[in-house]
Amino acid sequence: MIISSIFLSISMLLDSIISNYINYQTTNPSLLTPLFIVVAIPLIYPFFCRDNSKYLKLISIFGLIYDLGFTDTLILNMFIFLLLGCIVIFFNNILSNNPLNSLIVIIICLILYNFLNYGILYLINIHNYGLKYLLDIIKSTLIINILYGWLTYYILGFISDKLKIRRIN
Repeated sequence: MIISSIFLSISMLLDSIISNYINYQTTNPSLLTPLFIVVAIPLIYPFFCRDNSKYLKLISIFGLIYDLGFTDTLILNMFIFLLLGCIVIFFNNILSNNPLNSLIVIIICLILYNFLNYGILYLINIHNYGLKYLLDIIKSTLIINILYGWLTYYILGFISDKLKIRRIN
């Protein structure tokens, strides 16, 4: 759980640092929009060895921290992170833990995060952008986040092997 907390914290910190350097405009999203915390959600699940309650508690805490630090919406990301966690649990019960399956789950989480975030903000009339804008956001988040997910999958595997931390496969 310590490795997972550290990895989520690093991902959140990198989200903050990179988003400060990338020109993100509301009308034209950058091709390198980081959502590293969303990428971290499926990558940390194998460290919990199917202890779903601890996993869901940890990502909900980080969802709340993400809400307080990055957005103006309280508990929205906590709710979305919990939902993403349930989806990660579902897919990890079906798929084995390997790089390709992890990237598939990461892509699903990124698309679902953007869709849910956009949909909820649209329903409560905070943002009223078109569907093309949502598709542009999804497209812009995939590039850097897939690269980050692929790289950190191997880094986490190396760390778990080196420190002899048990992960599910």
